[in-house]
Formats: sequence, structure tokens, C-alpha cells
Amino acid sequence: MTAKEFVKNINETQISIDYLRENYSEGYVKDMLKETIIPELSKEYVEHGNEILNLVLNYDLELFRVVEIHFDKDLFEDDNSIFFGWDGVGDRLGFDMDTKEVFTYYVYGDSITFYCAPNDKIFLDLLFEVHKFQNNRIHALDNQQKRSLEKTFMIYINAYFGNNKKYVDFYASTIGYDDDL
Repeated sequence: MTAKEFVKNINETQISIDYLRENYSEGYVKDMLKETIIPELSKEYVEHGNEILNLVLNYDLELFRVVEIHFDKDLFEDDNSIFFGWDGVGDRLGFDMDTKEVFTYYVYGDSITFYCAPNDKIFLDLLFEVHKFQNNRIHALDNQQKRSLEKTFMIYINAYFGNNKKYVDFYASTIGYDDDL
């Protein structure tokens, strides 16, 4: 998925404001709306040769979140990686400039914690799937429904990667799934 497609898809798949207002406090609704919508471009789109960079450097993602994943315009580059955001436990999100593989990086341990995707486009594809999962989880009425949604999501992720745990574990961690499939 390209950055433009990601933004379009995110903004077109928002939870109904009426549903949110009926079921949640006004403060939660305001926060949810701020964190799930990506504002339209306020400047000319610039191509950066990588869809993650296109997203981070062209759009205002300061408030945008998918579950606990957020982006950082203040990129950090080391020898072979570019870091562009954070996951829910405070690990950096980055990608290898040679292999294009996306990963999370534990700064204090100087090690990769999870591999997220083999490249930028697949990462955006699956981040959109996480967004849809998040929307569905908000509609779940009880813990059993939430667990069922988590299991269904993880079955999808497993199938997407052909049960390659190299990438699957990141998504399980992101949604808090700790059961075996």
C-alpha cells in the first residue's frame, strides 16, 4: 500500500461519530477522533523513495495512532537504519535501508525486538489491518467478543505470512494477543 492509499483508507474507515457519542464519554470521543484521522496535505506531496518516509514526511501524524503505534517526523538515522516512530512499549520503529525490512528496536538493549514486515508497503498494508481491527474491537460488547476478534485477526496475520513467526509476533504483541493459534 502506498502512503496516499494508506491515508485515504484510514480516513474512509472511521468509526461512526454517532456510535462513539452514544457509547463513550465526550472526552474519549474527542481523543479518538484526533488519534484516528490523518489531516489532508497542507503542502505539495514529495516523493521520498519509501512509502513509510512518504507517509511520515508528507502528512501531519503528530496525533495519529494505530493502537499504540505512532510516528515521529524527527527521523533518526544510523549506519543502516532509519527510525520513524514508536510502538506501545517504547521501542523504536525503523527499517533497514538495504533490506527494507521493518522492525522494532529496543534502544537500551541495542537489539531488534520484532520484525514487522519485509518492506514498507506490506507494513502499511498490515498497519491498516491493525486499524480495522482496532475499529472492530471498539464495537465488541464483552471480553469474549474481544478475544474472538483478536484470534480472528491473528489467524489472518498468520495466513498472510504463511505462519512465518518472524513477522507474526509483532502483531500479536501490538494487540495484546498471547494465546497459541
